[in-house]
Amino acid sequence: MPDWNFERYKSEANDLWENELKKLKSQRNLKNKKRFSILLFIIHF
Repeated sequence: MPDWNFERYKSEANDLWENELKKLKSQRNLKNKKRFSILLFIIHF
């Protein structure tokens, strides 16, 4: 690391972390939407 800049690496690591969290949250939301749809279907019939 010839241009060692702690704040830059810290910021890049934080950005990567946030992107991974967004992926997990969107996957969780999709699962919840599927569950909700199934429950609505079951309740309707």
